[in-house]
Amino acid sequence: MTFKALIKKLDDAYDGDGALMQVLENPKTDHGDGLARFIVNELGSALSDPVADLTPDQINEMWRMADTAAQQLDAVGLELQNLVSEAEDKAESIAITLIQASGSGEVGHG
Repeated sequence: MTFKALIKKLDDAYDGDGALMQVLENPKTDHGDGLARFIVNELGSALSDPVADLTPDQINEMWRMADTAAQQLDAVGLELQNLVSEAEDKAESIAITLIQASGSGEVGHG
């Protein structure tokens, strides 16, 4: 299997709209999909010859690279989720403070 055949196969798993192939075939064009560009570039970096058939070792290296990227994206997603929770907690705390102050007459109405 060549790298191009691999990308065609992965395209269906990615989103099915050909984003990975677009990046592979037109690497200098901005397709508006940074993740597709990252995937093609990252996996392509494991190649010694982009037109030769892939070896099992190369495919294994690509899997390792994709797995590492997935773990890093998961970590970023979790941190973003934590930040959202913190912001929601802070907003709730402010709302409670305002409601309490409003009930005691401390907040001006204007």
